[in-house]
Amino acid sequence: MVTTRTCASYVAMVVVQLSYGGSSILAKISLEKGMNQQVFIVYRHLIALLVLGPLAYAFERMEKVMLRSIKGQAKIIGALVCVGGALIFTFWKGDYLLRDFNQRSLINIHNTKGSLGPRVKAP
Repeated sequence: MVTTRTCASYVAMVVVQLSYGGSSILAKISLEKGMNQQVFIVYRHLIALLVLGPLAYAFERMEKVMLRSIKGQAKIIGALVCVGGALIFTFWKGDYLLRDFNQRSLINIHNTKGSLGPRVKAP
């Protein structure tokens, strides 16, 4: 028997996919019309805050972590590793995170200088 509980996950999946599609279409249209990329990012984050903020507040689930248990310590260490990794990745290239942000990318993956050494051509 089909219940609303079983249909809810499918409806949520469809809503998420439609919102992704709508977001992509709006991004393409607004950037093609000349909207600044940084302004678009700020607007997108503000809209996400206004939409997801009340949902997060309504479905808030605070978890108590027992620091003396192994599970609690693993949760704390995992959170610290995740946040630390994100910070390392963000600040990877040094001090020009905010300065000259429009001219340079944060991480240069197309750099030819690196530890790979010279490229060898096949004969």
